[in-house]
Amino acid sequence: MSKPAKDTIITAVSIITLGVIYYFIVKYTSFGIPCLFHEITGLKCPGCGLSHMFIDLFHLRFKEAFNDNQLMFFLWPFTFGEILYIRYLTSAGRDLPRLNKLFLYSAVGIAMIYCIIRNAELL
Repeated sequence: MSKPAKDTIITAVSIITLGVIYYFIVKYTSFGIPCLFHEITGLKCPGCGLSHMFIDLFHLRFKEAFNDNQLMFFLWPFTFGEILYIRYLTSAGRDLPRLNKLFLYSAVGIAMIYCIIRNAELL
């Protein structure tokens, strides 16, 4: 197995392991990662609800997961794949293709629009 492939697998396993650890911390304690954007502004950022969304997905409660964060419900598999692909390319010493840059810029733009729409009633 090539070094880039090993690095990518290690990254994937690390992200999943940290996610599972965080799940158990949230489930069995009152600790959770606070959203500084929400704490300061009172508005929801594009990532608000991610912890609840992943917990609901873990329990196969898809409707509840969708309600927690509609954007990331659909976007997270692509984002996870993109993170792994970027890790692979970085390890292989290659540049990110233009299409992937377009995806990343589009995802950020969509997240900004989602943030505005999701907070429209609060503004």
